Amino acid sequence: MLNKIAKYVNENFFLNKIILIYLFTALCSSIAALAPLYLLPLVKTSIFILVLRDFLMFIVLSMLFFLNTKLIYKLMTLLLLLLISIFAVIGSQNLLMTVFGLKSIVPLFLLFAVSDKKKILLVDKKFLEKTLIFLFLMNLTLQFSHAFFGYGYYAKFGFGMNARNPGLYFFPAATAFLVSVIFYIFSTLKPTIKLGELLLYITSTALSASISGLASAFVILFLIRKKLRKLYLVGACFLLILMTYYIHLARLAMTGSVYLSETGGGRIKVFAGIAHHLETHFNFNVLTIHNFGLYTNAAVNYVHGYVPDSLYASFIGNLGTVWSMILILFFSVAVWTEYKTSKKMNPIYILILTSSFGLNITESGISIFLCLLSKHIQPSEVES
Repeated sequence: MLNKIAKYVNENFFLNKIILIYLFTALCSSIAALAPLYLLPLVKTSIFILVLRDFLMFIVLSMLFFLNTKLIYKLMTLLLLLLISIFAVIGSQNLLMTVFGLKSIVPLFLLFAVSDKKKILLVDKKFLEKTLIFLFLMNLTLQFSHAFFGYGYYAKFGFGMNARNPGLYFFPAATAFLVSVIFYIFSTLKPTIKLGELLLYITSTALSASISGLASAFVILFLIRKKLRKLYLVGACFLLILMTYYIHLARLAMTGSVYLSETGGGRIKVFAGIAHHLETHFNFNVLTIHNFGLYTNAAVNYVHGYVPDSLYASFIGNLGTVWSMILILFFSVAVWTEYKTSKKMNPIYILILTSSFGLNITESGISIFLCLLSKHIQPSEVES
């Protein structure tokens, strides 16, 4: 039955169409959120667009999960999500908070899903490549437009340019993660990486002036080193070192010399605050999740939640000590199972773990969506 459904979906290009509609609605909501960067009247995204965006993402990811994932992993995932939901409802009087928490945690289950060897539902390689190119160029265009025509929301420096230039996202770190994901997935679809493609990626990363983006760029260079000429690799490393100084000047223009303490120290304070509020008594109540959903971007916007500013802070803050340990163990087993099956570690995990220090990546929209799609690329179309 599942094979028949997958065959219908693939032959009728249903999956590709749903992906395109999702990206269109996601882009509409992202571009509307950028209005303050240009000192335009605040444009509020229609609630219909936001609901449609999340619904379409749920449809695509559910299709990939249920049709491509091993049965034992599907059953364990559904069981854990059910238990988390029950204990979250027990610990919270607000059902909306449970929804926010699930929306934040579900992408992690899908990300670490152990795929079935049959791979009966797959994303077409050529379709994904064109989509990545379109998203990257649109993002880069918005970055340049903000650099020269933005009013200085993130301060100005140099020749009157904006210091930090987010593209499709309001936050520069989210943009840096987006271009890193796009470039890495794009590199997996190509036998070699051209100099122009590499320079465009470095330029986009520099415009965002994100420290986590810079770290991700070094990680990507390591991951794709075999697809680059040695001269390109050395030159790219040199440019990234120069970018360190550029980012330093951009951040100085924004907050002065305290930016390092605000960036790193601020996140340490977040972790310290979470640790202070976590349950420490080992009885039944320790399984009850009292802060589920509070450490999410959605909660910040709608119910006065806490800004986690990091996937790790969000993960621990939302789940507490015991459930965090349970899920970390579960994800570790899933990664080990996938490694034993494919005989290699999925490099996208390394990129995500690096970027998660400065971003709650499960709520990064298109970025995490692309990470999940990358696990289901049509293998016959991928060049070695």
